[in-house]
Amino acid sequence: MAMALIMVCANAMTTTAWASSCREALWRAQPDAATPSEPVVPIVGERDLATAWRPLAERAAERSNEWGAARLLAEAAQHDLRETEAGRLPQVGLTGNLVGAGGRVDGQRRDATHTASLGVNVSGRLYDWGRLDQLAAWRRAQADSARIGSDLAREQVMLATVAAVADLSRYRAHAQVYARYAQSLDCLVASLEQIVAVDRGRGSELLQARKTRAQAELARDVAQAQVRQIGLRLEKLLGPGYETRLPQAAVTRWVPEREQVLQGVDAAPELQQLRAQAEAAERLAASIEAGRKPQFFWSVNGADAQQGETRVSNWQAGVGVSYALYTGRADESALLAALRRAQATREQLEGVLATRRAQAAELHDAATTAFERADQYALILRDSEQVRRATIQQWAQLGRRSLFDVMSAESEHFNLQVAQVNALYDGLLSTLQLQALGPGLPRWLGLQEP
Repeated sequence: MAMALIMVCANAMTTTAWASSCREALWRAQPDAATPSEPVVPIVGERDLATAWRPLAERAAERSNEWGAARLLAEAAQHDLRETEAGRLPQVGLTGNLVGAGGRVDGQRRDATHTASLGVNVSGRLYDWGRLDQLAAWRRAQADSARIGSDLAREQVMLATVAAVADLSRYRAHAQVYARYAQSLDCLVASLEQIVAVDRGRGSELLQARKTRAQAELARDVAQAQVRQIGLRLEKLLGPGYETRLPQAAVTRWVPEREQVLQGVDAAPELQQLRAQAEAAERLAASIEAGRKPQFFWSVNGADAQQGETRVSNWQAGVGVSYALYTGRADESALLAALRRAQATREQLEGVLATRRAQAAELHDAATTAFERADQYALILRDSEQVRRATIQQWAQLGRRSLFDVMSAESEHFNLQVAQVNALYDGLLSTLQLQALGPGLPRWLGLQEP
């Protein structure tokens, strides 16, 4: 009886000593914020975040091989256009030759003769039913498509970069939360080790606390591994060692108006590219149709020849016509193929437009819902903090709660912080994708056209 009373008194003294030290340590394991409900990462304005991310997006685009290849293809399309437009100008040709001849007749050697000639030919199109104009329009539409493709490649690199930066900030916040969680459990384990030294019957509580701490440390390590992996991805995009120069983690709660987004979808670069491709196919079909009609041209030829002592000069000028009487229906097949490609591209355009409008509506709802969920987590966190503090106090000072109640309150509280971080970054990523669907991410970042 006396021994049991001694054990109870010792246990009470150890628990009371823990209350003055460990409780404060547990309460300090909070984000550096004014209230417990505030998120781990700061919330900034839309323009502030765009300004911070602009240099990253520019650097990634400049280093991108994909964008470099797309720009070269756009330049090649411009040269194709210039080649076609050059067909409107007269074509000038120059010919010349110098011939020596000799031989034998009945065994007798003939004197060698030398002939020199020079000729000039100038020709041009007279009337082609608009075939060359349609070919030039076809090349111009292809050049527009290639230019827009270059812009799309640039935007995709920028979107991948800012999304990676957002994910890096997300998992850094995860690691920060789980590190604080593990810190609070360190204090629990240390306190329980003191209690178990006096009361062996509470060894199961110590074992449970150690297991929970190991789980928190594992979650922290997983988050840190994600940070390293995303850092490697950013190293490819931005260059070695650039991760240390990233701006501080931050998130914005800006969501564009739904109607504004839907209007921007109609003018999205991908849809502009499909329209240019459809226009190119229609122009090609028109040029093939014009090529099936008689083609009129003009030409002027002049020649001067010197053969021995004799010199001959002549010239001629006139107009001509060419017309294919039979091609095995090759021209008809080429025309139908171009028309079908134009129709297919128009159908694809309508499908992509409908899909992107549906995606825009879904992303707008996802972004709005995510930020609303973050607000709800903030309210729950405020209540969770009160429950957490009360549970710790009741367990440490009054003995009315078990260790499992304390660890449950701790786990719930820190997991709510992680959920709030996820909600904020889910909303941010949905907003970035929403902007990319509409007017384009470079415009949001405030970047000039390349």
